[in-house]
Amino acid sequence: MSALDEAAANAAAKKQSMSFAERMAARDKARKAKWAKARAEKTVDADEDPAVFWQKFGGESDKVAKRAEAASTEAEVKQLEQDAATLRSKVSDAAAYLTQYDIKRATAEADQATNAVKEAKERICPREKYAFAEGTVHVEKGVEKIKFADRQKEMSKVSVGGEIPGFRNEVGKVLVVDETWSTQVHLEDLKDCVVFAPYPLQTLRLVRLENCHVFSRVIAGPCYVHNCVGCVFRVVPRQLRIHDTTDTTFHVASASGPIIEACDDCRFAAYACTWSGIHAEQMATFVKTGAWKDVQDFKWLKTAANPHWRELDRVDYATKVPEQAASVAAEQELVLLPLAELGHGFTAMS
Repeated sequence: MSALDEAAANAAAKKQSMSFAERMAARDKARKAKWAKARAEKTVDADEDPAVFWQKFGGESDKVAKRAEAASTEAEVKQLEQDAATLRSKVSDAAAYLTQYDIKRATAEADQATNAVKEAKERICPREKYAFAEGTVHVEKGVEKIKFADRQKEMSKVSVGGEIPGFRNEVGKVLVVDETWSTQVHLEDLKDCVVFAPYPLQTLRLVRLENCHVFSRVIAGPCYVHNCVGCVFRVVPRQLRIHDTTDTTFHVASASGPIIEACDDCRFAAYACTWSGIHAEQMATFVKTGAWKDVQDFKWLKTAANPHWRELDRVDYATKVPEQAASVAAEQELVLLPLAELGHGFTAMS
């Protein structure tokens, strides 16, 4: 027997003599050493480092606020609006890797700049106040704390719990989310309502809405839709998840395709609206052009055409908000784009 063969035989005998526990311990030790080496060699993306974010973002809101105080022309105001929107977009883009404390702090700073720009605009470009149409209800009330006492299966799907500000059990009203609320908002059991969320959010949940319209600006995290029927939603979430929803239209700008499950007769189209002249891709740089039509259906894995959703027909595209909410939309400077302008940053609807 050669020396090499003898060494191999000795190694085999030694391995056989080891107990199962010893072999597992040795394997675990080797695995931990491998993981430690991988962590040590891992490179960190500088663009997703909170320290780098604050190095670039810190103090920017103060600069915008000071410029707003000194502004004296309409052109300056328009530029300031763009700069404030850029700050909000930076916060939205960084939400994926910032801590909750950092998100809250950055959002507060961006809001400070936005409010300063609004004050400058009111001072330099005053506009006539819109009167509400007869019969229109504009709700401006304190935060309604929604307590979820039950833990039904349908609620667990959207991970709702605790207390979240929002509206529920309302019929036929025009509702506006208040900027002083939490960045997590919940709408539940609404019928024939029009809801505006004109401020950046972290999460939006829509549960059991019937024949409602919801207009939302950028949502840094997910938007959950559950058990809605006959609605029209315009949202800019990082991700859109839809469950048990029928006969509903979604105008979407997002980072990835919408996800649907147990849905029917859902229609999808581009977001196609502006707030104060700002488009979706300017509000949230995470928006991927055309992602709205990349719908993923967990209940339809076949290669044939999916019967549960379709792209919105051009003849069904609405260019105006519901009449009872027109004055509120004007006050929020919300404009639905005509079909001719859908080429601005969007994939044209077929």
